[in-house]
This record gives sequence, C-alpha cells and structure tokens, in this order.
Amino acid sequence: MYINNYYLIFSKYLSLIIFFSGFFSCLFLEKFDYIPFYSSFFLLFVLFNSYKKEKNKFDLLQPITAILISFFIGTLLRSYFYVSDEVTVVKKIMLQLGDHDNMFVGLLYIFIGFLFFNFGYHSIKKTNLKFGFLNKIENRLIVGNKLILISLFIIICSCIFFYIYILKMGIAYDDISTLKNLSKKRALNLGDGQFASLSYLNFGVNILQPLYYIILYFLLTKKKSFFSLHGCLLLITFIILLSFNIINSHRGTPIVMLLTTVFIIKYYTKKVPRFLFLFCIFFSTLLLISMTYLRNNNELIKKIDEANKNPLTIVVGSLNFLGVTKTSYIINHTKKNNEYLLGKSLFLWTVAPIPREYWKNKPEISIGKDIAKNIYQKRDDNIAGGGVPPGFIAELYLNFGLVGICIGMFIFGLMCSYYYHLIFQKKSLFRFIVYLTIFFPSIFYLIGGDLSRIIIKFIFLVIIFSMLLVLISKKKQILIK
Repeated sequence: MYINNYYLIFSKYLSLIIFFSGFFSCLFLEKFDYIPFYSSFFLLFVLFNSYKKEKNKFDLLQPITAILISFFIGTLLRSYFYVSDEVTVVKKIMLQLGDHDNMFVGLLYIFIGFLFFNFGYHSIKKTNLKFGFLNKIENRLIVGNKLILISLFIIICSCIFFYIYILKMGIAYDDISTLKNLSKKRALNLGDGQFASLSYLNFGVNILQPLYYIILYFLLTKKKSFFSLHGCLLLITFIILLSFNIINSHRGTPIVMLLTTVFIIKYYTKKVPRFLFLFCIFFSTLLLISMTYLRNNNELIKKIDEANKNPLTIVVGSLNFLGVTKTSYIINHTKKNNEYLLGKSLFLWTVAPIPREYWKNKPEISIGKDIAKNIYQKRDDNIAGGGVPPGFIAELYLNFGLVGICIGMFIFGLMCSYYYHLIFQKKSLFRFIVYLTIFFPSIFYLIGGDLSRIIIKFIFLVIIFSMLLVLISKKKQILIK
C-alpha cells in the first residue's frame, strides 16, 4: 500500500516540531508532568525516520507500522492519559510507578530499542534468496469443489470443538440468553490457583481464521460472487469466529479481520466499495462498544474494575501495547532486585503442546501472569487472567538487561526486513494475504506482548495455512508441446 513520501516527511517533521515546542513550553511553564508526553513525539520521529523509501513513495504496511500503532497507543496516548484528570483502576495500576520522572526510564530504553531495531532493519536493502516453499504453495491451483468439501468438513469440526469448549467451561444457556455471562475472559479452574485456557479447543475453532482468508482469496482471484456458495462459506466462517470471540471477550480479533478484509479487497481491486467500507467501520465500532459494555457489566469484572465509558480509557486501558509505564516499571523492578531470567521466558513456547489438564504444574506459557503477580502484585490467584504482557523490549531487558535490548532489537529489525523483502520479491495477492494475516500481526503483538505466546500463534498459522492450501489445491500442469 504505497503512499507519497510527502505524507511521511510532513508527519516526521510535525512530530519533531511538537516535541521541541512542547518540551520547552513544559520547562518554561514548569509543567514537568507533561514532558514524557511530548518526549514521546521524538520517539515517533525516530519511527517515521525508519521507513524505507522507494523514489517518491513508501509502503505504509512495512513492519514499522505495526510497531508504530502499538507505540502510539501504549506510549504516546498513555503518557497523556497518565497526567490527565481521569481516575480509573487502570490508572491506579500505572501510578504504582510513583513519580512521573520514572517514565523517562521506559522512554530511554524504548528509544535505545528503536535505534538498534533501525540498525538491523536497514542492514538489509533487499534479498536475492528464493522463498522456495512459498513459491511452491503459491503456484498451486485451488480447486473450487475441493475448497467446498474441505471447508464444510472444517466448519463441522470447528462447531464440535466450540460445543465441547462450551461444555467444559460450564457456559449455561440461561447466562448467554440473559447476557449475564455472554462475554468475558474464560479459563477452566483446575484448583490451587491453576487455570487452563483449553488451547487445543481454541485452536480447533480458530482453524477457521486461515480458512476465511483462503476462501476470500479464491473469491477474488476467480471473480466469484460473494452471494455464491463460496461466499456463503465465507460468511459462515466469520459468524462462527465472531461468536467464539464474543464468548471469550476478544474484541480485537473480529475487528482486525474486518479491517484486514478491506485491505485485501483494496489491494486486489484497487478500490473498496463505499458500502463495504462504511459497514466495516460501523460494525467495528459497534463491536468495540457493545463488547466493552458486556465486559464492564459482567459481575466478576465489576469486582475487580470499574465501568468507564471514556473512549480514551477504553483505548489505552489495555496492557497489550508497547506501554511506557509497564516498560519503566518492569525495568526499575528488575534493576532493583537483580532478577534476570537469563533467557527462561524466551523458550516457554516449547512446552505449549502439553495440555495443562495433564500437567497441572506446567510453567505458564505467557510470562505476563508472573509479572502481574511478582512485579505489579495485582493478580488474584483465584481469578483467571490478569496478566501483564511485558512488551518485547521489557522482556529482553528482563532476560539479559541492556545487552538483551541491543542485540534482541537488532536481530528483530534484521528479521523484519529480511522476511518483508523475501515475501515481496514478487508482488501478488497471495503474498499480500500471507504477510497481512501472519507476519504483520505477529510483529504488532510481539512488540507489546511476549515472545513465547506469539511464536505459538505464528507456528499455528503457518502450519494451518500450509496444510489447507495443499489439501484444497493441485499442482499446475505444464503442457509440453
């Protein structure tokens, strides 16, 4: 998705002007609390400066954008929210930092992380290596009848997994019909403070997500009507995924799917029907508001949080972004107590395949729960969830200190650039979908989350995408004259 460089230049220097004018105004007016907020604009300038440019344009969907979105919400908006007049439970957790000066610790280490990411990202201009496996998959022909049969089989299996999930979680029909417990974070209580998320059942339902994009790819490339049988299958997969995410109070997934669909259609057709665009915006807004309302009115949530309808609170209240407050807090705590993990959290994904139902003392896949309990000291062992994902920069520091940030972010930048160029050696709708549904969201979730959980999701998507494409396609026949 290429845009004129003028927009990038304008955004870059506007952020620099805001930084200098805001910073010196704070010094002159002695509004020191706002310095972290205006300092965030300098880091925004660094990110804008990281984009690779081609002549008079640049690709807006470079990996930098995924990081920029997470940074904008978790650091820039949150640093403003930190000094605003809003009073919420979320803010009380942020205020454990103490004085606002401590936020400079997070800003400094995020800045160092961005610098080394930039060094790695610009170390690779392009690659001549061939992505052999991707080429083989892309060159296969999707067979329409196979797609219908496989889709029906997967939809039936996913519905069975969904039903088993409802039974195991003890979700009653009365609770759903009265909206009492329709939408909330769910986990199976195993006792002794142990909870199981039933990941294998989650995966059984979420197989529909890559199937959804494959059907969409087929509809566009074969110029099939969205009112055809394949179009109906597309709608059914989305409805099942939407229902599952509402049940589990996952607001982001269906919204991201809608927006990704718009981007894919825009990439292939060069335009998006106005009705489709307005519908996606309206439906995404409706989902965000309604699911937030259901979450805030859940009895359990009322006990641990307060309902707040302020849009700013809804946006920055999540701890799943690259947050300046949590980065500062985690780094300060690690420095003070000298509690370095020495790589432990980076390999937790290796034990993920073993169900917790059979290994109750299995280490938590996400380090977020340990951070919430031991660093934030805010987690109740009798309640599922409540974790605080550290963000990749803080997790690197938690394992290896400053050296971990420098080396880790350099490698991260190197890999982002390498795979970006590798995928887009040849421009095609198939490669765009692979990038937008697997690589781009992985970067976004990693920078604000934790490594092991993202690796699991990444491997799952790659394997399922590959298996489905092999099952529903055939090799192209080369005619020899």
